[in-house]
Amino acid sequence: MDWNDKACTDKCRDRYYDYEKELNLKGAAYCGVDFDSTICWPPTLANETAVVVCPEGNPLIDTSKTAFQKCNINATWNKIPGYILQCFYDDNKEVVTHKQTDEELAAKEQFLNDVAGISRFVELFFICLSLFSLIVALFVLNYFSALKCHRTRIHKHLFCALIIFEVILTITVVEELISFYKPDQCSIIKDDTIAATPILCETLIVVREYSRFVVFAWMFIEGHYLNGLVSAAVFGTPKFVLYYIFGWSK
Repeated sequence: MDWNDKACTDKCRDRYYDYEKELNLKGAAYCGVDFDSTICWPPTLANETAVVVCPEGNPLIDTSKTAFQKCNINATWNKIPGYILQCFYDDNKEVVTHKQTDEELAAKEQFLNDVAGISRFVELFFICLSLFSLIVALFVLNYFSALKCHRTRIHKHLFCALIIFEVILTITVVEELISFYKPDQCSIIKDDTIAATPILCETLIVVREYSRFVVFAWMFIEGHYLNGLVSAAVFGTPKFVLYYIFGWSK
């Protein structure tokens, strides 16, 4: 076992230390924590099946899938050869089962890693470009009094919602890139990421989704306002208090 595997094994054991201690106090028969250099398997009661999310860090693996491992009735892991194939994308299963050499698999994994990393950098660049453009546009609309009107008031709220959304998006993409390129890190058990901090992760997701809905709300308001301009004799002057409540209460 190399240093990285040992570090990951220690992290794996630390993660389930309290639960394993509880099982020992109860005198339950169970399969102990096991890190097989790919997946961290939790303590599992005898004659039950452990289900874990497929790990990140390998572009051949589909992280939306789950892997299964049975704990035998005698409290030993029933390690079926090829169980990790449960995690591979369907098109990659065929590649792996055709017994490619380690060099070929490593080359393909490196190529996919490079593509994933470059695409993330491109995504980050355009998100930052969009964010910068929104900030400049918001400054222009606020600075030049000649541009101030009802329509630009709606624009400013729309821009604010987009800025909030893209700030959250930037944070998540940067965090993914740092985690992706951080050296000497156990890629399967990441305890120093946003995803490993439930409160922070959930807060960011809630704010991101809220801002996404707010963007659509202000787009709807702008359409309603422009329609009102055409039929002003019917609707009268726009009621911005109602716009504010509808736009930011999504």
